[in-house]
Amino acid sequence: MKKNICFYIIVIIILQSCTNPKEIYNSWMGSHKSKMIIQWGPPTRTVSDGNGGEILIYEKKPIQNNYKSTDDDKGKSAGQRGYERAGQNMQNMVHYTDMYSDANGLLYHWRTGMR
Repeated sequence: MKKNICFYIIVIIILQSCTNPKEIYNSWMGSHKSKMIIQWGPPTRTVSDGNGGEILIYEKKPIQNNYKSTDDDKGKSAGQRGYERAGQNMQNMVHYTDMYSDANGLLYHWRTGMR
């Protein structure tokens, strides 16, 4: 009996760890924004959705690669230098999650990415 319970607990843990972000965001659809704010914390900022609702914007800066050009660049291919310098372009970018709520505060759409 104890083996069965342990087995089911392990299976549940594994299945929960396999949840992808799309499923997580979709699970919030139809929920009130106040529930999400309680769990996620306050958004970075909010803007109007243009239809009486609002967009809750969560932003986070990615880990930055503080690459600086040095004499080590000598002998590197253009591809290597370009790949390393891509980290510099990330300094001005943020990861965002936009959660759209209607006039009643119910979440109806989301999007996420880098900008």
